[in-house]
Amino acid sequence: MNAITNKDVHFKPIEDEQLLNVMQECLQRVDRKRPTVTQLLEHPYLKPNNTNVSLSNTNSGISCFASSKTINEDSEWIGKIVEEARNNTPRTAAKKICSMFNQPVDLS
Repeated sequence: MNAITNKDVHFKPIEDEQLLNVMQECLQRVDRKRPTVTQLLEHPYLKPNNTNVSLSNTNSGISCFASSKTINEDSEWIGKIVEEARNNTPRTAAKKICSMFNQPVDLS
């Protein structure tokens, strides 16, 4: 019940601000405000030629991206994340996305 009444999902600061921005966009409460897969692929964090992205940081919860061999594999992961974000409340989506990467989630 709290997930329904609590409209704000608070994100703790993380080292990679671009990653935080992507997650915040994907977890918009209003589904029409969430980006499409195409829009996400244009985000600076997900651009293949973005040199600011540190894929070696496994603490970021996205180590699966570091092991991806192709852009298509990355796109598949992004598609799964977007699907969870579109089909669930922000809290449920956050839990499911974190579980995809075997990472704990703190929604307090």
